[in-house]
Amino acid sequence: MAAIEVTYEVNDAAINFLGSRLETLAFDEIARTLTILLFDLERHIKEVTYPRSGLHIRSGDLQRSIRAQPVERTARSVVGRVIAGQGLAYARIQEYGGTITAKNTEFLAIPLDAAKTDAGVARFAPRQAEGEGYKTFVAKSIIFGRRPGEDAVPLFLLRRSVKIPARPYMRPAMKDFQPRILRDIARAVNLVASRIPR
Repeated sequence: MAAIEVTYEVNDAAINFLGSRLETLAFDEIARTLTILLFDLERHIKEVTYPRSGLHIRSGDLQRSIRAQPVERTARSVVGRVIAGQGLAYARIQEYGGTITAKNTEFLAIPLDAAKTDAGVARFAPRQAEGEGYKTFVAKSIIFGRRPGEDAVPLFLLRRSVKIPARPYMRPAMKDFQPRILRDIARAVNLVASRIPR
């Protein structure tokens, strides 16, 4: 899972300055402001930074998983998050890059054109090739398949590990949004502070 977290914390001086009633008003205003910001940030990730990242939309699961979470309040803070990829093992590695290593088998099987859909997703796993009408064999770290009366075609490339380049979609959004977040939170605090009797 990948996540962006925005936290507003108050210190003792702020609490003393605002007083308990105004502190509650400040938290209410900040929570309201942060809720709006998070939904706008979610939309920005989906519509701007995700397409800009170079990620291809295959199943659409990762892009659909990008969600603003309900704002949480503690006694001294307001916390908001936008998460992506809950339950999707590849969400974090797409954001940061890294190496995927075969775990439960000796090799990773990377689908080649004959085993992929038009969207670039595997149509079947190597063990399912026979059900697709292929008789398989391995040569030079490639699983080939041959259907009766046809030439053999490469189906899967076998690798012990694969390096995945970073394709950040969350971090650029935060960079884009940081000035607005700081401005809108400051505006919310100033709005409440303006209500303090002089």
